This record gives sequence, C-alpha cells and structure tokens, in this order.
Amino acid sequence: GAAVSSSRALAGLTLALSAGGDESGVGQAELAKSIRAAGGVVSNTVHKRVDLLVASARAVKRNTQAVRKARGKFRTPIVSPDFVIDSIAAGSKRDPALYAPTADRAARAAPPA
Repeated sequence: GAAVSSSRALAGLTLALSAGGDESGVGQAELAKSIRAAGGVVSNTVHKRVDLLVASARAVKRNTQAVRKARGKFRTPIVSPDFVIDSIAAGSKRDPALYAPTADRAARAAPPA
C-alpha cells in the first residue's frame, strides 16, 4: 500500500501490536510491515523495552492481554494505529499523547463531575 516508504519516521522505536480487531481498517500484518519499513521494531509482546503499544479502540475496550500489561506492569503508553500511519505520512514521529485511546483521552480531559 501507500504506507510503504523509505521514511525513518519510527527509527529507534519498539512498538508492540495488540490484537483485538481494528476499526481503522489496517490489518496487523500491514501495520507491522509499515513500522519496519519506517525503521521501527515490532515486538510480539509487551515488555520493558517496548516504547509504545499500538492498539485499536476496540482492543482497549476489550482490555486485551497486551493492553492490561501496558497499563499495569509496564506503564507503556498506548497509541492508536493512526499514530503509525500519521508518523509515516509526516516523515517523523508524531506526539504519542495525541494518539492515546479515546477512553483514556476522554477520562483525562473530562472535568471532574
């Protein structure tokens, strides 16, 4: 697809991918290929050297094993697949905070009731 470029947008980053269905329409294999093409490393599991977990809103809602590990033991920031797509399109790493799952973002942004 169009995502494959010689960009080094994700060089030096290790990203884990959470399974769990993806509403953005980008398959996990395609995402992994794009990350590698942009100089990133794809990990099959969440561990202490993983910089970011790429997870769809559905995976976050379903609280997949990867999401639980990222939130619990490792405190790994979670980003949507758009982070990968936008970073590659821009040719440089985007701010992961802007790609936090909507639930997390909403929880942080919501004024206390």
